This record gives sequence, structure tokens and C-alpha cells, in this order.
Amino acid sequence: MKIAMCCANVAYGLKESVRKHVESLGHEVVDFCADPNAPMPYAEVAARASEGFLAQKCDLGIFLCGTGMGVSLVANLHRGITAAVCESKFAARRARFTNNANVLCLGSFILGETLANEMVDEFLNTQWLENAPEATRETLYGQYHFIQGLEDRLYK
Repeated sequence: MKIAMCCANVAYGLKESVRKHVESLGHEVVDFCADPNAPMPYAEVAARASEGFLAQKCDLGIFLCGTGMGVSLVANLHRGITAAVCESKFAARRARFTNNANVLCLGSFILGETLANEMVDEFLNTQWLENAPEATRETLYGQYHFIQGLEDRLYK
């Protein structure tokens, strides 16, 4: 898969660990980070990465800042991106399974390398509605299309 990545400066160390892990799994990483020594506020790097994610047709993304919240707020402003802030393996899996999230947002103030990499594994290895019972599939599929309808109305 083609994975977009970015981080605010405060998350550079964790991003590098996650990037190496993702590459070790055989995925292509498109890194939208600036020089770690050059200040890059979360909003600017997330905007650049979100635009690149869409333009380069990345499959999934992993965006990092101090809490994950800042990059998620910016990413979710871009039509075609569903970014989820996650702080556990369970949340990372459910973000893909239930919500069809395509960008995982992580916080370097909250997560260590081991847990972050385990969360990335869950996110990358989970498919939307994978093995869900038919009733669950119908409900979640309906919710997904409801959200797409909202986007259509709100982003005319």
C-alpha cells in the first residue's frame, strides 16, 4: 500500500519509528514532513499532507502531532479524508472497521513507539466491515453514505 505520513515537529521521533515500521512491512511511504530542524506547525504540515494524500492517491495515511487532534482537525477539512484520532489498538481497528477511516492520527505526547506501531498494524490490517454480520454491514454502510451525503451538502 501507499501510505502518506506527516508530523508536527513535536512528533518527529515517533513518526520516524512508525515510518521505519511501515516500510519494514513492505509498504511505500510518502513522507510530507519538512526538515525536523525547521519549525512546521501541525496545521501547515497536515494541510500539505492532506493535499498530497489526495493528489498522489495514497491508500491510507498516518499523521502525527502532540495529541493527534490538531492534525485530525485539518485533515478532516479535506473532502475524501476521514481522519481518526486513536489512543488504543482497539480504537485504531474500529476506526477502519466501523468508520472506514483512511487516516490514522496519533499523539506523541500520549503514545510510545511500541503501542504506536501496534496501532498502525491494526489500522493497516483491518478492512472496512471485515467479516461483519449482514445487519451490521447494512447499518454501517448506511451511516457511511449518510456522511457522504453530508459532505455533498456541506462542500458544494
